[in-house]
Amino acid sequence: LTQEGQKRLSGELGEGIGDYDYNNANDTANFCPGLQGGDSDDDAEGFADDPSAESLPPPSLEDITTYGEQDLVPEPHRVNKIEINYAKTAKKMDMKRLKNGMWSLLTESPDKPSQETDAVEKTEVFGEKAFSQTTQILLQRLPNTMAQNLSVPLAFVALLHLANEKNLELVKVEDMSDIIIRQGH
Repeated sequence: LTQEGQKRLSGELGEGIGDYDYNNANDTANFCPGLQGGDSDDDAEGFADDPSAESLPPPSLEDITTYGEQDLVPEPHRVNKIEINYAKTAKKMDMKRLKNGMWSLLTESPDKPSQETDAVEKTEVFGEKAFSQTTQILLQRLPNTMAQNLSVPLAFVALLHLANEKNLELVKVEDMSDIIIRQGH
């Protein structure tokens, strides 16, 4: 190692530096090194033709002030908390059973409700059915736990699955209060 490197390692290099005076003018008078800077990167090079830049006086240390408590912006108005009722626990639903129940409702004829033989596979929706009425009947036919967990969005998701699988047509009512379900072609 060189002599200077040994001095660095031993800490002798800082011996010539005296104690720091924390009460010097630069620390106590809101010192801002950018105000004095001749080597600042923010020089106005290229803007020499701007007459407004020349008319501004350079800022002085007296212009720099600190904000007191009375100069702060007031606290913003807080919005009242509104309680929104939403499901806080996940509902469990047997979607396969829900879809099967809904499909049997959609395919039964009004003449013989659920009296058809199970041997004949029902492949088409008989006539037109309303979604709201189908959901109400479905609530009565499902087991208690499934009926309690059934919501309109879950029933609608099951209907969308059936519409995709069985080629169903969903038609809106003019006032958008219900959906008409019929067999697509």
